[in-house]
Amino acid sequence: MEKSLVYHLQVDIFDALINDLNSFLFSSGNGYLGLSLSAQSQIQLISDIRSPFISSGYSPIIHMSSNIWEDSSATVIQMNQGLIKRIQCFKISEERSTYVTHLLYAHRRRSSLIIQEIDIINPSEQTFDLDFQQKKQILTNDIKQIDKQDIEFNSIKEKFIIIINQISIRQHNSIIYVIITNKDITNSHVKPNSQDKKIIYTVTKFSPPLLDDSLKNLTYFKQWQTILETQAREDLLEALSIPSKKLLKEHINTWLSIWQSGFSLSRSLAPSAMNGDIINRTIYYVLCSTPSPLYDFKINETNNNELNKTLFQIDQCYESHSTL
Repeated sequence: MEKSLVYHLQVDIFDALINDLNSFLFSSGNGYLGLSLSAQSQIQLISDIRSPFISSGYSPIIHMSSNIWEDSSATVIQMNQGLIKRIQCFKISEERSTYVTHLLYAHRRRSSLIIQEIDIINPSEQTFDLDFQQKKQILTNDIKQIDKQDIEFNSIKEKFIIIINQISIRQHNSIIYVIITNKDITNSHVKPNSQDKKIIYTVTKFSPPLLDDSLKNLTYFKQWQTILETQAREDLLEALSIPSKKLLKEHINTWLSIWQSGFSLSRSLAPSAMNGDIINRTIYYVLCSTPSPLYDFKINETNNNELNKTLFQIDQCYESHSTL
């Protein structure tokens, strides 16, 4: 997900360890994407900042489990970097454990892109097998699947899947959306004293609300489908051509630009005190759900100049006399 234009605040506790998994990420462009790390998470679409969430019915999140090894986990939000990490430890013996780190982020500059990096480290003397689980697509009366097929790119060995759906929304409107992501990843087989890494790319493009009557015109519908598919393919190919470390650095640097320091607080031990962890969490959610079009790669120079002008307006109440 991705978003922010105003509200540049920060206090001195950046990382908050939380017990629940409802850790939200956002990305924005002309439309917005929302995602939670929870097991029930589905990509949420927002066509306009004043509009409610529209569930896509699709979850890109990979969860890992084992039928043999006992596991425990913790989730961390790195707020000033726009990252969510989950750390899983699988107990193999009293002395040894294997470790799985999930890194999830919705790229702040590439508004259609969601990335999940999974690192598996097995320092034990045993082979470590893990099952990969994904809820994938949930169809409802409001979500109609138009097409679903495997796709390949000539320069890339990995296989991907493309899904085109139509979602009915209020006032006789619908949204067409396209998702491209890695084809099924079922398990991981990690040999003793070795490690494995997987990166799951998910690209989502969707239309503005379109009148249902207009979508009955097959030519009009196909035009939108072609536009969205082309954009999604281009965005994915561009992301795949960039090293994962560079993509992550782009994202972090953009978040650091958005999350600028404003003030700091000393920690209070008073009952019900509002300390930095609560304030930072609130700021994080505000920044997550506020557009940041100036940071989007796709913005053209004309729109960039117009947006910059809106950031430097003189407040009318100071024109006639000092109010100090």
